[in-house]
Amino acid sequence: MKLKQYYLGNGNGRYFSENEYQKVITIIPDGTSQNYQVIGRITAQNAGETHTVYFNAALRSGESLPDLSWSTSYREEYNGSRYIDPQLWTKETTTAGFVIAFKTLSTIYGNITVDIDVVPRNDGLKSNVTINNAVSSEQSSVDTGYTANDMTKTIRQQAQNTTFEGSVTDKFGSEVVGGVYQLDDGLIQNPHSSYSRIFFPADDTLVETVGAVSTNYKIAPFNGELIKMQVKSIQDFTGKALTASLHIGTGTNNAYNSTPSVSVALNGQAAHSVYTFDFSSESGINFNEGNIFGFSLELSENWAGNETIHFTSVVKFDPYS
Repeated sequence: MKLKQYYLGNGNGRYFSENEYQKVITIIPDGTSQNYQVIGRITAQNAGETHTVYFNAALRSGESLPDLSWSTSYREEYNGSRYIDPQLWTKETTTAGFVIAFKTLSTIYGNITVDIDVVPRNDGLKSNVTINNAVSSEQSSVDTGYTANDMTKTIRQQAQNTTFEGSVTDKFGSEVVGGVYQLDDGLIQNPHSSYSRIFFPADDTLVETVGAVSTNYKIAPFNGELIKMQVKSIQDFTGKALTASLHIGTGTNNAYNSTPSVSVALNGQAAHSVYTFDFSSESGINFNEGNIFGFSLELSENWAGNETIHFTSVVKFDPYS
């Protein structure tokens, strides 16, 4: 079933106004387990601007009426403002039904055109589908008994800019994550035996310190967050604990705060083990552009003074924020 229709929005006034509703298709299932696929395009024209929505709705009557189930998605393109929100109205009381509709977001000095395909499971269900052919039939509210559900947006294209509302994955199913990653590594040897916490050197020309000093920090070029830290040592830390921490400094401070903004602890393991401190789900991992930051590693007792520790840190910066 194909629908080509336009709506003028002049049933009450000369044009579509903000927060008006337009019904397009009504589907009243007359039995259980009936499937309807509705695929379409809605275009709003306003002077020199257009807003086009491409939507897909999968509708089904339940194992017993008036139960219903559905899923919706849409992508949109516009060269100026957004003018419509596609909606699915549902009624799960007797008599159950679906309505494909749209809501207007502002005055539209033009018309709205609709091209839709309705695909029922079989031809016998076509009689349950009613198309609204009245070009001047906008309304001020949702039909009584129905609930208006905004369809789920997946992609927004505004002029040359495209935004993905969910995650993007590659052909292997891995999420593609935007941002700039900084990997830093180094070596700590013979930490001071009178202390349990050591602060990582800021670069290869410096050494670790036992306090938050003005030499051992990095400057954040963008807003960012700590993703993970890893350490590996020739020492056996079985029966002890290792705690990795992020330290942040703000404003005119010439050293970051010696109190961690976030820490992750792991139980000690045999010599040559790799410890992975995952900060991705922790709070306190974020810092702002211009902040200074650094890292520390704490042993549950004072260092022996003969340890050798390799470390790696991974920080993600967001240059788009």
